[in-house]
Amino acid sequence: MASLCSCSASPRVVFVFLALGLFPGFVHCTVDAGLHYQAHSDELCSVRMLCDDLKHMVFHPMCYSFFHPKCTHDPDRDRVMNKLDRFLEDFKGHSQILEEVRGKLSLKLDNPQDRIHMHFAGDNGVGKTWLAQLISAALSGRRSSDWPSAGDTFYQVDITMGKLDENASKTDISRASNDIEGQLLQAINLCPQAVILVDELQELHPGVVPVLGRLLKGEPLRSGATTVPTAEATVILTSEFGRAGGSHGKARHELIAEVNRYSLYTDPALANNVRVLLFSPFSKADFREIVRQHLRKLPCKVRALKAAQWDEETEELLTDVAWKQNEYNYKNGRQVDDTFQEYVSAKVSSILGHVTTAHSRTVTLRARKSEVEIVVEGDDKEL
Repeated sequence: MASLCSCSASPRVVFVFLALGLFPGFVHCTVDAGLHYQAHSDELCSVRMLCDDLKHMVFHPMCYSFFHPKCTHDPDRDRVMNKLDRFLEDFKGHSQILEEVRGKLSLKLDNPQDRIHMHFAGDNGVGKTWLAQLISAALSGRRSSDWPSAGDTFYQVDITMGKLDENASKTDISRASNDIEGQLLQAINLCPQAVILVDELQELHPGVVPVLGRLLKGEPLRSGATTVPTAEATVILTSEFGRAGGSHGKARHELIAEVNRYSLYTDPALANNVRVLLFSPFSKADFREIVRQHLRKLPCKVRALKAAQWDEETEELLTDVAWKQNEYNYKNGRQVDDTFQEYVSAKVSSILGHVTTAHSRTVTLRARKSEVEIVVEGDDKEL
């Protein structure tokens, strides 16, 4: 249960909350030395988008409404690459993949007509869909209203109609193909530089795949008498290796062979147009990096916080808990997210839910055996 402590320094009213669900109580204590410390800042918590330079001017609302309506493709190469680097700070692990993505986007910015299509293949929870969204955020002038991590050039194809069984009729296959082609036409008509995500490629019936082939080859799509060029669009495919944890124990060449069995790649021209990137399961060191980044970003996620500080043991505890749980369900990065939400985020938000003053509190986290002790300091008027 929460305990009461005191110290020789001037007393400060704080909250103590044990992250496993015990009740809060008032204590007086000081902050120990040797803690990691991260203050809230705009540099940490936000990324400047296309119109943000005008945020203090009366023209800011007009920047998007009149000059950059829906599909705000960012034309500034340096700003796009800077945004990409900032967004990827949150993306831990897969360093080689990230370097290749940076290289591909750099080439695309230099030559917009060059086709840059990628296939992210890996287990559940390794960040495939999230990375596609971050790429779109870097290329966009503003955030998507539908996908918090994406930019408004992002479009995710709904492949529901294409999830047909192997004995599907020609009519069903034709209907599904027309549905997906209609979505692609809509996305590219609205935004010629769209970042189009086709998630869970392994679920798509082989008979529906040819409609993707035309897009990946850069061939124009047709709607009646209208021809829609596709060269400036970026297409990202994702697929999983069957069940959760399906890539465990398999060599790289075995995984590549699984990807190459998709009907999409029976056409050599398509195989040459799509860069396949294999996402490995996270290591325990990756888990630790993800935990540390969650701790650093805590002041960005909880409005009342001005800073967060924590000890090394807290990082170790959260990493160990997530790693042990992941041995059973192979959720990878999502397991770290779930653990942090349960042990830290939900508890801090519960304590500070009634605090209305932004950036007015400091949270300190310390490991106590199998628990995380959460201490929140600040003016006692709202506590």
